[in-house]
Amino acid sequence: MFRRRMTVVAAVGVIALVTAACSSNDNTASSAPSSPSAAAADTSSAADSGSASASTSASSSAPASESSSSSGGSESSSASTDSGSGSDAAHGGVTLVDSAPLATTQGTKPLVVENNPIPSLEDNFNAFNSNGFGYKLNVEGLFYEPMLMFNALKANTAYPWLATDFAWNDDGTAITFTLRDGVKFSDGSPLTADDVAYTYQAMKDFPAANRSGLPIASAAADGTNKVTVKFTAPQFQNIYNVAGQTFIVKKSAYSGSGDPSKFADPQPIGTGPYTLAKFTPQGLQFKANPSYWGGTPPVPEVDVPSYTSNDVALQQLSAGKIHYAGNFVSNIEQSFVAKDPANHKYWFPAINTVGLVFNVSTGPEALKDPAVRKAISVGLDRKKVADQAEQGYEAPASSSSGLLLPNFDSLLPAAYKDDLKPGQDAAAVTTLMTGAGYAKDGNGMWAKGGKTVSFSIEDPTAYTDYYQAAQIMSADLKAVGFDAKVNGVDANKWYADLAAGTFDSAIHWGTTSPSPYAQYDGWLDPEVAKGDNASGNYGRFNDPAATKALADYAKAGSEAESKAAIETLAKVMSEQVPVAPIMYAAGWYEYNTTDYTGWVDKDNQYMDPSPNPANVAYVILHLSPKG
Repeated sequence: MFRRRMTVVAAVGVIALVTAACSSNDNTASSAPSSPSAAAADTSSAADSGSASASTSASSSAPASESSSSSGGSESSSASTDSGSGSDAAHGGVTLVDSAPLATTQGTKPLVVENNPIPSLEDNFNAFNSNGFGYKLNVEGLFYEPMLMFNALKANTAYPWLATDFAWNDDGTAITFTLRDGVKFSDGSPLTADDVAYTYQAMKDFPAANRSGLPIASAAADGTNKVTVKFTAPQFQNIYNVAGQTFIVKKSAYSGSGDPSKFADPQPIGTGPYTLAKFTPQGLQFKANPSYWGGTPPVPEVDVPSYTSNDVALQQLSAGKIHYAGNFVSNIEQSFVAKDPANHKYWFPAINTVGLVFNVSTGPEALKDPAVRKAISVGLDRKKVADQAEQGYEAPASSSSGLLLPNFDSLLPAAYKDDLKPGQDAAAVTTLMTGAGYAKDGNGMWAKGGKTVSFSIEDPTAYTDYYQAAQIMSADLKAVGFDAKVNGVDANKWYADLAAGTFDSAIHWGTTSPSPYAQYDGWLDPEVAKGDNASGNYGRFNDPAATKALADYAKAGSEAESKAAIETLAKVMSEQVPVAPIMYAAGWYEYNTTDYTGWVDKDNQYMDPSPNPANVAYVILHLSPKG
């Protein structure tokens, strides 16, 4: 299963924006990104021998891909001239980079994509609601698109998409997008500034539609090709949520629905490269959009099947019936690669921090006590979980700060370096629990005031790695006095429970991003956890110091300012433990080169390849038919 994204933001307020290779962009000014790289240690199979950059020319309106090198891709810097606002100052320190066009030669074979086993699908593709199946299946970008694309594997890298340029005001409280010319919706109607403004304004007017919790004050068209979005607080560091995870909808399709978050949207009309051709509860079929602004998509058909578990998906993956996947695969060399060594490939870069999320709002009373949460954290055997449940593909977390390491070593406060032991620390559990007034009852379980510390760890049985991790953690925690049970559920129920806050605790991936801001925001921001449609902070943690630090981080324009905010956020994570870091998540990514080449690999890192709502489409658009 895919370890979900959410936000990609620059580590110190510098984002690299990769410009389209358009004929009008011939004035350049060299500059380079200055923030630390997020490229991580990885696990991979042999490099795809066919991963050359896509060939054939694109129309002048097409977006850009990257030229690659043995170091993971090389780019040349330039400043966009599309809107006259291409300076680094206007972008808050953005670097603009020229690159090659997308592929346009179309193959004849369909591509099967799978990464999130869900037993039964519904025809709900709402672009605002985290319960929409485009979002759940990580394929939303096939039909809806964001303003910009971001690459979490390359620090400070973004690509113009529906917007060719953008400019912040001086304090980061307003952003103006310049729209790409010639973009059409799949019904043939043009994308307008009113459509873009409506999408952002709907997020302000209907809180349940604000999936990323953006503090939007207003959104309005500025002429025919510009849109200005204003915020109630600076958003420099939140550029990915603002521009990379907001999917633009057609105003007339949504505006008549009343509350857009409740519109099922069974037949989405988007600007993306594919349109929904067929729906059944067992799978989706998408066909290439003939009027796609980026040219002819190289894959004529994308199929997204429904599976009940990772194990069932593995059978199809190993048989060559799935071409692009994001699943945990047991013994991958034997069970997948060995079936067809020439074409079965994988790469597992570290992309975020997996944690045990505690429901501190409506969960068991004991979980509202930070001492109990901290004791549970030190009671985990992280190495056992990583080695057994994830088969060594993921490293145990070593810092209570939650920072993804070693990616963000340079930002880690010294106090939290290696403060989590790989194994269980029973003595520390006892010290913390007795210090907080708890004592073991007659059954050897921690209790206080006659109430046993009892809670469940809820995760889908279909996510076999997480389910096994929950079982390991339950057994280990019981051994040190916690009545921790495993609650294995259907994936749809899990998503609904997380969104509504109706669970005790859950193992969940963090936010994939080349900046710590995104992950901290996904864990600690109360704005993304309202009502029954939370897209993050599932445990409903709300702490004034954390909220202020997030706000300070969002407006940070220097490394010093970023580090000051991280110091506070790391302290909150370590002392209050709203989420207990478990391990550093692998970006599950398996692919089959039988019919198409141009896949991302460790030597051609043009995009974070782990299936995510936007990334899937970007990768597919860079493939070339084989032969």
